[in-house]
Amino acid sequence: MRTASTRRLARWLGPWARPTSAPRDVLREVLAIPAGSEGRPAIEAIVFRPASRPITGSVLLVQGLHFLGANDPRLDRFARVLAHAGYLVLSPLLPTYLQLLVRPSVLDELEAGLEALLAHPLRPRDQLPGMMSISFGSMPALRIAARRGESLANVLIFGGFADFRRTLRFAIGDGSSNNGRAHDPLNAPAVVTNLLPFLGAAEGLESDADRERLRRAMLTYCTRTWGRPAMKVDRAYVPVAQAIAAELEGPMRAFFLRACRVEPGIEPVIEAALARAGDHFDWIDPRPAFASIHRPVTLVHGVTDDVIPFEESRALLEALAPHTEVSLLLTGLYGHTHVDGVGHGPRELAGELVAMVRILRAMASLSDRRA
Repeated sequence: MRTASTRRLARWLGPWARPTSAPRDVLREVLAIPAGSEGRPAIEAIVFRPASRPITGSVLLVQGLHFLGANDPRLDRFARVLAHAGYLVLSPLLPTYLQLLVRPSVLDELEAGLEALLAHPLRPRDQLPGMMSISFGSMPALRIAARRGESLANVLIFGGFADFRRTLRFAIGDGSSNNGRAHDPLNAPAVVTNLLPFLGAAEGLESDADRERLRRAMLTYCTRTWGRPAMKVDRAYVPVAQAIAAELEGPMRAFFLRACRVEPGIEPVIEAALARAGDHFDWIDPRPAFASIHRPVTLVHGVTDDVIPFEESRALLEALAPHTEVSLLLTGLYGHTHVDGVGHGPRELAGELVAMVRILRAMASLSDRRA
């Protein structure tokens, strides 16, 4: 067990850590990854490495559905913490996910990132890299683990999902449809973005040009609201949505305001779009590929996650268990992309700290398998 790495991770990822501070002894650089064989695209990645200690392992860090990817300050900080613990960390900027789209192209983009990490001159050649994903990064990570498992040591999935439709319904639900649990009110536009091919004249969308215009408006809304917790309080996002909507016309403007939850009624529209989609999204479910995963998988999920419900990790556990070594760690200390704090009684806190230690040990062991 990598005791020193676990200790360094605990220093920065425990509930006592300041979420705005990060280790300073880390080097960060942008890596251009050229197009490869079999149509793999040219992409960029952010590489992090320790500046003052040896590199003892490597990690492929997979972003979630976010327009900043590894440039998101939260993911940047997390990558720095991993590098501080001794890892060479490569986090590919996945063009598909940067546009908030869930498309098959993300698989080739992530595989290009894996190839770049395997070829990196500073990667320890005596160890296989680990892979860790955040949120919606779970789907491409698990699919690549099935496709390229021989190239990986371990896989850690934080806040992942099994059923795409069920996850979307949680994201756009309210307390009554989510068993009283909170959801992030800012995520509906990302859901709608992925359903645009199945929306039409009733939503003010007469052509693909209209859909593209609405997609860009919703991406702008997300860039102005995501990562700002205050936007979730007292509908603070409303003026932002109204300012963007002012540049749209007629039915499209009205629909945009519904998609951003300024006006009610987006839920039935999404249900109708999902019905029209038929089996279009079936490919997203990673579970059919699990028979090809033979590396250890650790699933971690925050029970207060307001984007992807923790039951999704339980579904992943059930599907993975027949095929590979898998464990599930549920925690109340970490939410979707942040530390939630320690609002627990003594007994509950003791259990949470045990879970935290197990999570940190899993991170410290990501690259333990010998090549």
